[in-house]
Amino acid sequence: MGVAEDLKNDLPVAMTMAAFMGIAWYICVELNIRLWLTFLRKKGLYFWSCFVGSLGVMTQPLFMVCSHFPSFHYQHL
Repeated sequence: MGVAEDLKNDLPVAMTMAAFMGIAWYICVELNIRLWLTFLRKKGLYFWSCFVGSLGVMTQPLFMVCSHFPSFHYQHL
């Protein structure tokens, strides 16, 4: 039995993963809004490194959830 079957059979674990994913997305949106409102110049390296880092906060849980479910795997690999 793989991880995907365990998650499908264990609803509380899947719901907890979804809750933490929602929290991560909320933090990412809030941080991006604060970045855009705080920085006057958006050409600097510090602004863009903070922006890309905050996008990593959103994409990491998404890819972790996608990797656990077999419907998101490529069929030709």
